[in-house]
Amino acid sequence: MSVNQPASSMKRLVVLLPVLNEVLGLEWVLERLPIQELYQQGFETAVLVMDGHSTDGTSIVAEQFDVLFMEQDETGKGMAIRHGFRETLAMGADVVVMLDADGTYRPSEMLNLLKGLDHADVVIGDRLNGRISPDAMTRFNFV
Repeated sequence: MSVNQPASSMKRLVVLLPVLNEVLGLEWVLERLPIQELYQQGFETAVLVMDGHSTDGTSIVAEQFDVLFMEQDETGKGMAIRHGFRETLAMGADVVVMLDADGTYRPSEMLNLLKGLDHADVVIGDRLNGRISPDAMTRFNFV
């Protein structure tokens, strides 16, 4: 069975990558997605690159990989996330992992993150491991 063929016991995982001019980071992220390891853990994986009208060749990088590339109507990361989640639902995703395409998060860490789904419906990673300077974010950055 190939990595892209679903089995009845497989969960459908979609990796959502909102992008805007990420020609430098996108290839690094896509090359490091642990697709085979995810398959071994029971996930059929698809990758959705949601582009906000990049002008730097981001689409050319995406075309080199087995990904679904979509260009959104509006610009901005918030709209990319909104459209991206809507598309992941349309794709039948059981699980969605959103990564920044600039390499901020190591793609291999999603294997650890997904373990949390054994005990929770939502898992959120923290790249700072709880350590942030008190002056780094204003009160407007918090929900």
